[in-house]
Amino acid sequence: MNELVCTEAQAEDLSRQLSTAKGFSFEEQKQAINDLRLLVAAEEAKVLVRDLNDLQHQLVHLTDYAPDTGVRSPYGIVIEPSRWSAGLLLLRSGTLLRVLLSLDEEGRFEDIRAICPYDAVEKFGLDQIRYGLAALFIRKFMELEEKRDVLRKQLAKARDAQARQERR
Repeated sequence: MNELVCTEAQAEDLSRQLSTAKGFSFEEQKQAINDLRLLVAAEEAKVLVRDLNDLQHQLVHLTDYAPDTGVRSPYGIVIEPSRWSAGLLLLRSGTLLRVLLSLDEEGRFEDIRAICPYDAVEKFGLDQIRYGLAALFIRKFMELEEKRDVLRKQLAKARDAQARQERR
């Protein structure tokens, strides 16, 4: 049989540690952690609301490609929905929508529900939402840049054609 050999000081220290362990309340710690989690989510929801308010004047320009109809829709995809998890859409009104993608080949949205900023933060995380918002508006900016470049090229072609006609 193995016996633990320790000094009297070590035995007292061990006794104190065991006494502390016996009095430790895991329930209190879990409750404190849960309270902090709720507080963090509430503060992050405030940040998201401020972000959405700051973007409000941009939302009138918000459209995104809708694969189910092939046309542009009055919403933007913040977090891409998949067959296994929810996605997040942003409407021109500033409303957030939680969506699921259907399992059919069409890839249509189903189970569409409004979601408050607090629940959105709880479900998706503030950083992921903010990243998605930034990506959404960057995509829109890039789309407009592409349109502008196409029109510039068309203008240059038209001017070249006009110049050739004038030289004749």
